[in-house]
Amino acid sequence: MRSILPIVSDRDRSLFGPAALQAQENVGVLGGAVSRFGKSFIGEPEAGIREIQQDHAVKEADTLLVLASPSA
Repeated sequence: MRSILPIVSDRDRSLFGPAALQAQENVGVLGGAVSRFGKSFIGEPEAGIREIQQDHAVKEADTLLVLASPSA
């Protein structure tokens, strides 16, 4: 799984900008089970598109499902 959080406003930057520093894949515990957390793409839309295009998992995927949440 990959998460995409485009930064398009100062509010976005203040809420999600610091998370961009920790956007790599991680392993952790979720509900008592060891789980892999996929990379997040957080940043300016153009930069995010370039990163997604270079992501090995995205390139190898046979299905891409994009879910959008409504703007606040």
